[in-house]
Amino acid sequence: MTSNQASEKNGFAVDARSVQISAVLFGVGTMICLAGVGLGAYALYDAVSKWIGELEQPPGAYAMNTWTQAKAATAAGVRAWLDQQEQQQNQVPQQRRKQPTSLRA
Repeated sequence: MTSNQASEKNGFAVDARSVQISAVLFGVGTMICLAGVGLGAYALYDAVSKWIGELEQPPGAYAMNTWTQAKAATAAGVRAWLDQQEQQQNQVPQQRRKQPTSLRA
């Protein structure tokens, strides 16, 4: 008795040829999928490279300019906030600026 016949007797039989064919088809499908992913990635890379080449400045220069602008805006905001705080303190009478001794921590 062969192993194929013995397995059929137990009620569970797997056709080995079908499993082999499915494995081959799966491998071929995987290779086609990977080829598609590679082709798409190359197309995106090529498009981005051309776009960067057409820019007036490289992206690093844009980033540096934006960073410089952000630092200047932050410094100006801090200066304006401190000036406003100083003006508010100068408008408050001298007696109200000091806390009573009972409220000091």
